[in-house]
Parts: sequence; structure tokens; C-alpha cells
Amino acid sequence: MSPINFLYGSKLMSATDQNQKRHNQQYRDMLSRFTKILEIGLGQLGLPVIKYVKERGFDAYGYDINTKAIDRAGKIAEIKPAVISVVRTLMYL
Repeated sequence: MSPINFLYGSKLMSATDQNQKRHNQQYRDMLSRFTKILEIGLGQLGLPVIKYVKERGFDAYGYDINTKAIDRAGKIAEIKPAVISVVRTLMYL
């Protein structure tokens, strides 16, 4: 059984497509409220994630207990080092 179809502009769009479009818009609206992202842990998973986030236009900060990882993130992806006092505050919220 096919989903109920609705006329959307000049294009016929299924209810599922409309729900997906609405969800995508809500997601974009939510993300537009955030401009700064902090990644704690800049290892094999954290560094590629924060690099991806930075490439998407966010202001990216990183923290790792290994200072070499922080330096590497700065060189590879221009990630700003997070201030340790802020990280400690966030960890205990």
C-alpha cells in the first residue's frame, strides 16, 4: 500500500517525503543555534569528528589528556585548544 500523496507546489510528494523534509528543516534550525563545538578526546575517533564539524563551518575546540593530541589537532585541522577550566566545569554538569 503506497503512502497518501499530497500536492506540494507543482510536485507530487508522499507523506513520508513531507515528514522527512520537515524533519530536515527542524534539524537545520536546531543546528543553526549552535556555533561552537567542543570535542573531548582527540584520538582516532575524536579528531576526524571535530575535523568534519570544523569543515561544516562550526567554531571547533578540542581537548585531550594527551597534549600531543591537542597539538596534532591544531596542526592537522586548525582546532583550537579548549581551556582546561571550562572542560572541567562541563564534565561535572
